[in-house]
Amino acid sequence: MSIVAEAPGYIQVFSDGSVKRFEPQIATASIEPYNGYMSKDVIIDSSKLIFGRMYLPESSIHQHFPVLVYFHGGGFCIGSTTWLGYHVFLGDLSVASKSIILSVDYRLAPENRLPIAYEDCYSALEWLIKNIEFEPWLKRADLSQLFLSGDSAGGNIVHQVAIRAITSEVFRGRLKALLPIHPYFGSEKRTELEMDNGSAGGVEMNDMFWRLSLPQGSNRDYFGCN
Repeated sequence: MSIVAEAPGYIQVFSDGSVKRFEPQIATASIEPYNGYMSKDVIIDSSKLIFGRMYLPESSIHQHFPVLVYFHGGGFCIGSTTWLGYHVFLGDLSVASKSIILSVDYRLAPENRLPIAYEDCYSALEWLIKNIEFEPWLKRADLSQLFLSGDSAGGNIVHQVAIRAITSEVFRGRLKALLPIHPYFGSEKRTELEMDNGSAGGVEMNDMFWRLSLPQGSNRDYFGCN
């Protein structure tokens, strides 16, 4: 058995199709206030193993907060709501923006290739609506003010989820803004930056993540790439 794809320190894919991921430092959620926010893990869809982490800013008065749904990056193949960097960033963002944040743990490629990540993340939006009366923290949510954000592959997901959401009667008028951070797109046609000699290593790594995440038989002209 040999390694057929690797991002050192993050993921190894083997010739038999098995995958090994190396997790960086992680953070646990806590409903005890910390740095002005509380956090807890939620189950979005147990049958599909879609999970999330919510952040609620502390408030001395009962008020309703806008909701930001966040999709993590990682080339569709790595990343998690539990990673320490995401946990601290989103907790602080919840306080600074005075918003409830739902960070989504969607299923990862290559075990779950696109468009599964798009479907999982859209399911997270539906979960918000379906659980407004059942999830205590959502009783403090103003779902008429809904924002989507994500970095890298998560920024790509923002774009795809928004396209679907704006055509839905359920979300029409609710979605106020998209906040993609360095969104991850690609194409079979190389950009000038990709053709620069100094970019070879990054281009090779990007190609690997696309190869692992795209449907079998697809190339970088797949609709999700560009």
